[in-house]
Amino acid sequence: MRYIRLIPGEFLRLVRSRISVFAIVLTVISPILGICFYKQVLSETMQSIYIANPSIAGGIAGFILFGLLTIYEYDRLAKTGVDRLTDSVVSKVKMTSVRLFALLLLALLTIMITILVWLPVSTILVGDVFTFDDFFSSYLIFMGTSIIFGILSAASCYNIFCRFDLSAIILIAEAVLSLTVWKDKWQLCLLNPLVDALSDDFSNHRVYMSVAYMKMCWMLAIIGISILSGLCIRKYGKSLTGSFLLGVRKVYKPVISVLLLTGAVLMYIFQPMVDKSNLDLSVFSFNETEYLEDVLCTGYETKIKPDVVTGKVSGSTVFRITNYSQEERTAELTVTPGYEISSLKANDKSIPFYVDDYQEFNAQRVMLDLPVDEEIKLEIGYSGFLREESYASSMQGRREISRHFICLENENITPGLLNIGFDYDVFDRSCDVILPANMKLVSFGEREDKVISENDDGTKTWRFSGDCMFAGDYIKEDVETLAGNVSFYYGAKHKEFFDEIGVKNVIKTVMDYCTEKFGCLNTLSENGLKLIENRLSDSGYAGYGASTMDESDFTKNNMKDTSKGATGGEVMIHELVHQWWGLGRMCDEDDNGWSAEGLTVYTSYRIAKELYGGEYARENYINMWKENLEMYHKNFYVRNPEYMDRLSEEDRDRIICSLYDLIRYDEMPLKILKAEQLVGGEEAFDEILYGLFNSELDPENPYLTYEEFLNACGLREEELELEQNIWI
Repeated sequence: MRYIRLIPGEFLRLVRSRISVFAIVLTVISPILGICFYKQVLSETMQSIYIANPSIAGGIAGFILFGLLTIYEYDRLAKTGVDRLTDSVVSKVKMTSVRLFALLLLALLTIMITILVWLPVSTILVGDVFTFDDFFSSYLIFMGTSIIFGILSAASCYNIFCRFDLSAIILIAEAVLSLTVWKDKWQLCLLNPLVDALSDDFSNHRVYMSVAYMKMCWMLAIIGISILSGLCIRKYGKSLTGSFLLGVRKVYKPVISVLLLTGAVLMYIFQPMVDKSNLDLSVFSFNETEYLEDVLCTGYETKIKPDVVTGKVSGSTVFRITNYSQEERTAELTVTPGYEISSLKANDKSIPFYVDDYQEFNAQRVMLDLPVDEEIKLEIGYSGFLREESYASSMQGRREISRHFICLENENITPGLLNIGFDYDVFDRSCDVILPANMKLVSFGEREDKVISENDDGTKTWRFSGDCMFAGDYIKEDVETLAGNVSFYYGAKHKEFFDEIGVKNVIKTVMDYCTEKFGCLNTLSENGLKLIENRLSDSGYAGYGASTMDESDFTKNNMKDTSKGATGGEVMIHELVHQWWGLGRMCDEDDNGWSAEGLTVYTSYRIAKELYGGEYARENYINMWKENLEMYHKNFYVRNPEYMDRLSEEDRDRIICSLYDLIRYDEMPLKILKAEQLVGGEEAFDEILYGLFNSELDPENPYLTYEEFLNACGLREEELELEQNIWI
C-alpha cells in the first residue's frame, strides 16, 4: 500500500494546477446560476429560491466541470507519452487509483469552499427563516454528491475507452439524460432531484431522505461500475478485452462490483419512499365496496407514536363493532402503504387476515373474517414508514415526520373501515399521540386538543378526536369574530411578520366582513374555527371545525404580490378570503380566467375600500388591474401568437402561465366589477354573491361555474367583455 503515500503529492499538484483552480472557481460560483437562470424548484419559499435552486444548479455545473477535469487529468499523461515513464515506476492501476483519490479530495475541498462562500450569502438572502440544517443538507446532498458522481463517471468512461472525446460525450450525455428524459422520474434524475419545494417555516426531513435514498442508489451503481472499469485499465500493452481478462483474475473486484450493482438494483426496485398506487386517478374502486348489512362500528380508540428520528410510525387501534347478524362476515379495511400489520385480534383472539397488493390513492385493502359474536373488539397493531402517493412522486414531503413538524392524516392515523358503516347515534372516537415536548398539536376534530400526560422520556401524550393532525412549533392566536372564535395556528418563524401586520385585526376584519356579506363558513363548529398553517401542500383544504392555509401563502414573495394586495396585510386578507371563495365555495377553473381568484381579488378590493376609502381602493386595485391588463394586450406573444410555437416547451409554458395569471388576477376582477355595476351596484351584487355562496351544491359537480355566475347576475358573457382601452 505504499502508493497511498503518493496521494498527498498528487493532490498538491492538482491544487497548483491552473486547470484545477479554474474548475474550482467556476464550481464555487456556479450556484448563482440557480438564482438567475436554472430554477429547478418553482416554489417561492425563500429556501427554495436561495438554497435549493443554487445547490442543484451548482451540482449540475460541478458534475460537468469535475467530470471534464477528471478526463483531462487521465488523458494528460497518455497524450504526452509520459505515461510510459510513470508506468515503469508505479503500475498504471495503482497510479489511476492515486489520481482518482486525489480528485475526490479536490472535490471535497471544493465543496467546503463553496459552503464557506455561500453560507453568509444564503443567510442574508433567506433572512429570518434560514436554517443551517437545510443549508448544509442541500449543499452536501444536492451539490456535493453530484460532483463526486461526475468524477467517478468520467473516470469509469476513460478507463474503458481511453479517449478524451468519447468519454466527454458520454459524460455530457449522462447529464442531458438526467435533465431531459429522466427529469420526471424521481429515482433517475441524479443531477436534478425532483424537489417540489423546501419549507421555510417547518422541516424538510422527508425531502432530504428521499433525495439521499436516490443518490445512494446511484452511488452504489456508479462505484460498482467504477470498480468494474478499473479491470479495463490497459496492462502490458494489451487491448481492452485482454486487460479485462487479466483484471478479473483478482476475483474479489468483480464480486464487489456485482454486489454493489445488485444492491443498486434492489434499492431501485424495493424503494420505500413512494407507493404503487394506480396512476389512473379516475379509478377509485374502493368506493364501490358495499357496506355489510347489520354490521356497524360504534367507535374506536387509537394510540400512535411517530419516531421523529427514523420517520416511522407505530400504533394500534381498537374498533368497537356490533355484528347484529351474529354470522361470520368478511370485513374490509384500508391501511396506508408502508404500514405492516403486526397483529390483528377479535375479542383478544388472533385472527387471520389478507393484505391485497393493489393500491390506489395511498391506500390498500385488508380482508379478515369477523367472528359470530354480537359485540366485537377488533384490535389492530401496525407500524412502518409512510409512503408518498405515486402520482405525486415529484412533490414528496407531505409525509413529513421530524423533530420540527409532523403531519398525519386518515389511514396514516387509523385504518379505515371499507365495508362497515358507523352508528352515528352512539359513535365516539379518540386518538392519543406521543409527541416531543416542544411540539404543539392541532387537529381537525370536534373536541379540543389537550395534553393528557407528561412522560418520563421528555414526551407528552396528546388526545384529539379528528382524522387529521399537525404538530410543530406553532403559535396560537385567538380572535373573537361575528362567526365565533377563530384560532389561528402559525409557525413561530412568522411571528414577527404577523405581529407587524396585526394578524388578529386582519382575521377579525375578514371574518366579520365575509360573514355579513356571504354568510358563515360551512366549516365552523360549535367551538368556532381553527385556521392552521400547513407545511407546503400546494393548496388548502377544509373540514369540520378546521381549515388549512398553505405555508406558501406567507412567503416574502407572496406577501409582496401586488396582484393580491397593496401591502402584506392586504395579501393576508386575500388568503383569508379564500376560506369563502376557494374552500367554502369552490370555483370551476376555465381557460377564460374564471376561478376562485377572481372573486377573491374582487372581495379583497371591497374590504380595502371599506377600510381605507374609495380613492385608495381605486388607486391600488382598479388602476393596477387596468395597467396590468394593458400590459397583457401589449405583450408580443398576445399580439403575435404564431411566434409562440417557436419557443421551447419550458419557455412557452412559463409565458402562458404568466399571461393566464394576468387574466385571473386582473381581467376577471374587472369583469366582476363590471357585473356589479350592471346589476345595480354593490348592495344588489352582494345579495347575488350571498345566494351563490349559500346555494345547494351538486354532489356530482360541487364547483361554481362562470355560467352559474352569469345566470345569477342575469347577464350574458359578451356583456362582461372589456374593451381594449378598458371601460372604467
